[in-house]
Amino acid sequence: EPQETIDLLTAMRNQLTVTTTYLPMDLYPITTKTAYEELKKGKIEEAVNSLMEGLHTVVTVQVVVPIPVLVAQNAIEDAAKLSKDKKVQALELLDAAQGQLDLAKYEGYLNKYDPEYKALSSEIDKIKKKIGEGAVVEKDYDELKGYFKSLLGKMHEGKKSSK
Repeated sequence: EPQETIDLLTAMRNQLTVTTTYLPMDLYPITTKTAYEELKKGKIEEAVNSLMEGLHTVVTVQVVVPIPVLVAQNAIEDAAKLSKDKKVQALELLDAAQGQLDLAKYEGYLNKYDPEYKALSSEIDKIKKKIGEGAVVEKDYDELKGYFKSLLGKMHEGKKSSK
């Protein structure tokens, strides 16, 4: 039953979907130039249509951000603050972050971002090892935070559609 399956899968979503709709300002110079050229040729109706087409063009960007990725990012930020004084709690937070990343991958959110997922997992393991050796500092988390920034940046590129 396709409809029942769709309902079940919809309930399993673990994401935030942000939709942004805007007028593309870079389109207006092109539209006005085209309208101006048509006016010079005496084509008033075509000029008005060109302007109206430009004014009615709307771009929609939809970005899906998996909640487990955001939870993992927050756990990493909290672990960075605790890794000096509260090593056990920092390790627990790093394990939780890895668990959230695994969840996002199992749910299918990170499949197309495998290189970033592998880099994040590898960096988490390195930091956990450093914590065990007592050699971790907050600076060690910078690369990990950079991987999150890169991953979320790729996700924020979103899907554009013009109307």
